[in-house]
Parts: sequence; C-alpha cells; structure tokens
Amino acid sequence: QIVKEWVKELAIQRGQIDANAVLFTFGSYHLGVDEPGADIDTLCVGPKYVNREQDFFTILCGILAQMEEVSELQPLPDAHFPAMKFKLHGISINLLYANVSLAVVPSSWVFTMQHLPCGPQS
Repeated sequence: QIVKEWVKELAIQRGQIDANAVLFTFGSYHLGVDEPGADIDTLCVGPKYVNREQDFFTILCGILAQMEEVSELQPLPDAHFPAMKFKLHGISINLLYANVSLAVVPSSWVFTMQHLPCGPQS
C-alpha cells in the first residue's frame, strides 16, 4: 500500500490520470526456501514516469524514513543492484525498483523469467 500511494502521489504531481505499481517477490522467499530471519527480496515495478534515482531513492526513501514501523533503512543507490534495505515491522526487506514503458502498470501484470534480458544487451 505504501508503494501504491507513493506512485499515485507522483502521478498527480505529473498530471497523470491513473497510476499503479506492482510488487513481486523473488529469491529464497519466493521459492519457499527462506530461513527464519531471512530477508524478503522484492521488486517494485512502476510506470515510465517514475524513476529510480530521484523518485525511489529520494522521495520513497524519505517516506519510509518517517514511518514508525520502518527501521534500519539503508538506501544503496550505487550497489550492483541498487536497492533499499530496511525492516518493516521487524521483517527484513530488500526493495529494488524498475520502471516499464507503460503509463500504468496493470495490477494483473505477471512478471516471469521471460521479462529478464538474457545475454549481452546492445
């Protein structure tokens, strides 16, 4: 819900009519082989007008920093896989962001391995 509200607010600021973001888990949690205390790897997919540098690492990070239920917030914009690490209600989360070339990400959008690039990109 936090992410959806963040994207809706950005949509309003940028004159967009509709907005949505979708969260996908991956890694050990998604595979069901996570250990107690392990983090939950999560990918947030947002619309084309929401960017990682300013919107994700500055605006969303600021929103999370003000939330009582969020602790140990660490933005990692220069990491190999840029992410924010934090605890939400004591649960460790690794949150990554990617945008797609859509004005609205459908709630029913399904992310599969087919969406990942394979091999060298030109």
